[in-house]
Order: sequence, then structure tokens, then C-alpha cells
Amino acid sequence: MSVTASATRCSFAAACRSIRSRRQARRWRHGRSGSASASTCSPPSRRSGCSRPRRAVSGRIGEGALRFGRLCETYPDAVFCSLIGHRPPPKRTPWGLQQRIAALRLRGVVDADGGLWHRTLDELDACAAAYAAYVLASGGGSWVGDPREGVIVLPVEELLPRYDPPPPPARAPLA
Repeated sequence: MSVTASATRCSFAAACRSIRSRRQARRWRHGRSGSASASTCSPPSRRSGCSRPRRAVSGRIGEGALRFGRLCETYPDAVFCSLIGHRPPPKRTPWGLQQRIAALRLRGVVDADGGLWHRTLDELDACAAAYAAYVLASGGGSWVGDPREGVIVLPVEELLPRYDPPPPPARAPLA
């Protein structure tokens, strides 16, 4: 199995929970990826060379998780979705940035060199990945994907069925 197919299966398992990159969501919505819409959890088309995983697609991480090695894969957007409990706004918006920083600070991730507000978006993503690795090393967290091909590690004990964006706030009519 190729790395691309493995990543696609892992992405497909995450997409069934509405955890996907915005570019991937646009491509799936407009039919440019060769796969069916991820929001319906239907398998990718045969043309892409991938299919729905045949084995379990999620589970909990227990004690001794590092006995087989110290390398894991994670996805910062999925980490933030699982920490916040819903799909946050884009990270380049003020509200999306604020939610990501708050999620990290609530878990004890601090930066003694001026705070997380002085970090780039890539550095915040690195903090999320490091937090997922920390939770894995302490025996917590969960995973999603096909274990025979690779899984994504997430720093929460239980995954929600879906991570949809919150509804827009109610707006009062202008007078």
C-alpha cells in the first residue's frame, strides 16, 4: 500500500467526523478530488484507488503506547477540533486564532517568551502536535485511521461522532 493511499484512508476516516482541511473540503464539495462528498461518509471512488477502511477506524490509546516506537502522526486541525469540541473558524481569522490559543492555554501550554499571541500560525500548529505527542506519551488520547496503514493521534479520550462548525450567532435586527 502506498503512502498516498494510506494518507487518503486516514484522511477519509477523519473526514467522516468532519475533520478535514478547508482545501480538501472545497475540493470534495466541488468534485475535484475523485472522491464522493465526505459529509455523507461514502467511500472514495474506485478511480482514486482507495476504499473505505476495512478495519476499526478509531480507538483509545492505553498504557504502553510507546512500546512499539516513538513516532506518531497527527494533524493540527484535527487536534484543535478535538480539543475545542467543534470545527473552529479558519485559523487566519481573529476568532479562529483566539479559539486555538484558548484551547492550548486551557491544557497548560504556555510560552514564557511573550505568550502564544506572539507566535506564528505554524508555531501554534506545532504546539498542538507537541501536545498530542505529550498526551500519547502519558498513555492518553485516541486515534483514527486504519491501524495496518497508519493512524492519526488525537489528545482526547473519546472522539465525537462529528466536528461540525458551530451555528452563526443570532443577530439582532438593526433599528
